[in-house]
Amino acid sequence: MSVTPATRQAAQRALARREHGCHDLLRDAEPIARAARETAARLAHGGTLICLGEGSAGAAAARMAAEFMHPTAPGRPPLPAMALYGGALPARLRMWARPQDVAVAVCPYGDGPAGDGRGPGTRHRHGGGVHDALAVAAEHGLLTVALTGPGAFTGHADHVITVRWDDPALAEELHLTVQHLLWELVHEFLDSAAPPGPPPDGADPGLADGQESRGGSA
Repeated sequence: MSVTPATRQAAQRALARREHGCHDLLRDAEPIARAARETAARLAHGGTLICLGEGSAGAAAARMAAEFMHPTAPGRPPLPAMALYGGALPARLRMWARPQDVAVAVCPYGDGPAGDGRGPGTRHRHGGGVHDALAVAAEHGLLTVALTGPGAFTGHADHVITVRWDDPALAEELHLTVQHLLWELVHEFLDSAAPPGPPPDGADPGLADGQESRGGSA
């Protein structure tokens, strides 16, 4: 079956949009690298990556945790990770948070529409959203990373990485790219000759040698 000129042009437009999106990510290469380096430092000292998401972003959070726990690339060891998604994120995070951990919040629409769990009233109805969970993480000394979208993000995080695309499908693809970049760079820093960094305040320096890893979702 031959490809018509119209189909070929549609494919070229779709690829061009993705090319532009990846070029936009180049502006965030340094913030992504910094977030990955600090994440590697936490994991090297016994920390766990805790991925947070509400609504449709819950699936993205679970997928990110799964990539760290079950790497598909040969020679890459699993890293401790877990996902928290759905309601009451702040209260559930309090049960797991330790100073050496990392909290990554997936907020695809910034403060977003109701469809992603960030609409008016959802923070109270569901027991608190990702913003409140990030605040809990900061209180407990966790490193915090927010993966946001084109909407305004009024929360606070140590690292904010923004995908600047209004197309929801393309924004989700670019978020997946960022998540994979973080995974790849964390491994690069852990494999490098130089240690990723000192243990975070409040963490036990000996955890890196014998810490029982945590995994899964809660």
